[in-house]
Amino acid sequence: MFKYCKVEKIPIITTLYSGFSTTHKVGYQYKGESHDFWEMVFVLKGKLQATAGEKVFVLQSGEAIVHSPMQFHALSCSQGVDATILVFSFAGKNIPPLQDKIYKISNMSELWDLYLHSQRAFYFDDIFFNGYKGDKSEGNKFVKALETFVMGLADNLADTKQVTTQAAKNYNMVINVLNQNIDKRLSVPQIAKLCNMSSIGLQKTFSHFANIGVMEYFNRLKVSKAKQMLSQGKSVKETAVMLGFYDPNYFSTVFKRVTGKTPKSFKIYENQ
Repeated sequence: MFKYCKVEKIPIITTLYSGFSTTHKVGYQYKGESHDFWEMVFVLKGKLQATAGEKVFVLQSGEAIVHSPMQFHALSCSQGVDATILVFSFAGKNIPPLQDKIYKISNMSELWDLYLHSQRAFYFDDIFFNGYKGDKSEGNKFVKALETFVMGLADNLADTKQVTTQAAKNYNMVINVLNQNIDKRLSVPQIAKLCNMSSIGLQKTFSHFANIGVMEYFNRLKVSKAKQMLSQGKSVKETAVMLGFYDPNYFSTVFKRVTGKTPKSFKIYENQ
């Protein structure tokens, strides 16, 4: 009988989206978003508050957080100090489940060298990768180095610094309530009642941690679910009704506002 050992699948990066470093001042708030690719955020200096799904974390210098595809996330400098960050975003295969954890970067100079490598190897349109510079070999070396870096993150967990204030717990509760009622058409007062909160308290809590309004988040949540349903073969009308949109035209308007595509064009694209 033959003996064997299964080989761990290595990450394969297929698309590069952004690579940049910037400093945010105290009071900065980045409007929450979600997208269909991975995003790694590294704190080079200072402190950063990061919302990831229903959880809230505080990152310090030398730490990182990873947002998985379609995970809602937001950033803010609410810890009393500025934050200098480095961000890489990409799509790929075999990416390990790195989300919802904080990672310690043991070699910050290696991370910075990786960033400088990206700047030498690629053209950028503002923060976005926009093609190889000359010989593709340097760009391909960067991609391999980034894959290796991603694979090594899992071995460098930091002490999780999830925020557990009452406000953060309230935010977590609101997200769970929205997920549980994704098939319903709810107003702000109705959501507040389900959460045993005032409408003002709900809006303030949500604005602080998500940097967007609760109804905008609820619609984004519904659109994310709609994309899954459309990909599984549901019709636009079926999907709209199952997510509490009794007017398919309004559903299409919301879907296009979030994704840039109509549900019909998204469905055609997914089936190609």
